Amino acid sequence: MTILYKVPPQNTEYVIPRTVTTLLDESMHGLQKIYSISIPNTVSVILPRLIMYSRVTSITFESGIILENFTCMAYANIKSIVIPKSVKYFRDGCFWRASQMTSITFEEGSQLELIEGNAFAYCVFTSIIIPSKCKEIKQNAFNSQTKLKNISLPASIEKLYPETFANCQEITTMTLDPDNQNYTLASNSLLQSIDGSQTIYIVSTITSLTITAKMSSIGLSVLQGCDKLTTLTVETGNKYFYAEGGILYNIGKTKAIAAVGGLVTANVLATVTEIGIYCFAGCIKLTTINLGPNVVTLNYNSFMNANRFTKIIIPAKCKTINSNCFFGCTALTNITFLGDLVEYIGYLAFASTKLTSIVFSSKLKTLDHEAFSNIGLTSAEFHPDYPLQRIRYLAFYQTKLVTVRIPRNVRWSEYNAFYNIKTLTTLGFAVNSSLIELQYTVFLNANITTLTLPKSLKTMGQGCFMGARTLKY
Repeated sequence: MTILYKVPPQNTEYVIPRTVTTLLDESMHGLQKIYSISIPNTVSVILPRLIMYSRVTSITFESGIILENFTCMAYANIKSIVIPKSVKYFRDGCFWRASQMTSITFEEGSQLELIEGNAFAYCVFTSIIIPSKCKEIKQNAFNSQTKLKNISLPASIEKLYPETFANCQEITTMTLDPDNQNYTLASNSLLQSIDGSQTIYIVSTITSLTITAKMSSIGLSVLQGCDKLTTLTVETGNKYFYAEGGILYNIGKTKAIAAVGGLVTANVLATVTEIGIYCFAGCIKLTTINLGPNVVTLNYNSFMNANRFTKIIIPAKCKTINSNCFFGCTALTNITFLGDLVEYIGYLAFASTKLTSIVFSSKLKTLDHEAFSNIGLTSAEFHPDYPLQRIRYLAFYQTKLVTVRIPRNVRWSEYNAFYNIKTLTTLGFAVNSSLIELQYTVFLNANITTLTLPKSLKTMGQGCFMGARTLKY
């Protein structure tokens, strides 16, 4: 046997045969009774998600193992790991959501050259020393690594990106080998390209910052974690940025790019049409937000984890509320729409808020998955004729809705869209409903008492109303 296809999840022990050279995708997925795995040095290929959703907490590699590509620890529950020195490439997402891993070290003589995007996304280790031969760390490599406090970068680094440390806002100590020819670390706080045009990272303890005339790009989330930073200055002659009131804008003042982390009240300029990705994300002191009247787009992650403001007014011209926009805004209880133009609400847009009610725009075309999942929403008012045709999966998962009336143009309600809403007692469908499919477990555990299904309905998935014990047809 040269390929390991699958270890049965019920096994209590397993020894990888020394004849094995390849471990396939998810070949140890879901192991519940094996807690330690040793990989022999005969193995040269390990494919992604090796121990995904398993209880394996320890994985070791036999000395002398030759593994060039490392892809395999996404969703792992390992506590720590020592990376074999033969590994040259950390591939995309290789430790994605390895949320128990508190320690990562590299075998002496590490050959690591490249760390790809999302390699450490959502990990929880607090420090890392990048090996001495590493040349490049790609965009989002440390995406949302909110526990990272200390990082050491070697002289070999040739390429970093403004988003290498996207939403990784807690670094307090950063070191850079003084022999590095491509980047500088001013006052151990400001990581920039050698020519000063790119700002890669700003250590969270910084208290003042001037955007120099040379600077043309800056990490989208590097300012927001600096909670001691209350003002921002742009040097005369800069052709790319403008700053006012603790907010960084593009030179044309049409896009709010980033706010400083010490900002308490945000007054967005009237010329702004777009709130940028991560613009206010992680601004933990922010209590008041006044958006300009011309804002059309609230971008991905715009206010994510800004957890102190309680209300916001959405301008009349707004059409788009992108994914994760208000995710983690745990104090947000009230949202007011001045207009009726919102067409798109992205995935997880309002997850982890405290919203209790919402009235949807009559122009709504897309309501993406998990948009309102697992919050205390008691009322969601749908316009009977809005153009939305599909309610995405888990859109209202485990909310506290009492009444749901599916609008006329909805044709599909995806699986688990209204899953486990035990408060749901009334379900209706608009006159002349276009509904053709209710997918599996879409209304699982609802407390509906009566139900009249539309004539247009063609398909009902398994367990669609399972657990609705009071339902009478």
